[in-house]
Amino acid sequence: MVKLQLKTLLTGRSRTEKVLFWSAIALVLYTLFGFFALPALVKYALVKKIPQAMNRQLAIDKISINPYSLTVRIQGFDLRKKEGEGPFVAFDDLVVNLQAASLFKRAIIVKSFALTHPRIEVSRHTDNIYS
Repeated sequence: MVKLQLKTLLTGRSRTEKVLFWSAIALVLYTLFGFFALPALVKYALVKKIPQAMNRQLAIDKISINPYSLTVRIQGFDLRKKEGEGPFVAFDDLVVNLQAASLFKRAIIVKSFALTHPRIEVSRHTDNIYS
C-alpha cells in the first residue's frame, strides 16, 4: 500500500524533484536517528559493556548527541569501586565536539573537549594491589 502510494507520488516528477524528495527523507531519518536512537544505543552499550569488562557498577544519567554539530555530551558518569563504596572514576559533565573531517577521514578528530568535576580515586590494598 505504501509502496504503491510512493510510486504514484513520484510518477511524472522530474529527476530533481525525486532527488529532493529522497534527500529530505534521508535528512529526516538522520535527524531522528542522531538525536533519539543513537544516544539510547550508546548508553545501552556503555552500561552493558563497561561493567562486564571491568567488574564494576556503572551509572550514566544522560547521553545526548547532536548529529549536526557532532557533539556528544555525557552527564552523571559514575563508575564505582569494586567494593561498591564510592566512585572509582566519576564526572558530572563531559562534552566532546568532533570536527566534520572525522566523517570523511574515518578517524576521530576532536575539536574541543570539556570535563566538569572529574573524580578519580585509587587506593592501595595491604597486598600492594591497587584498586
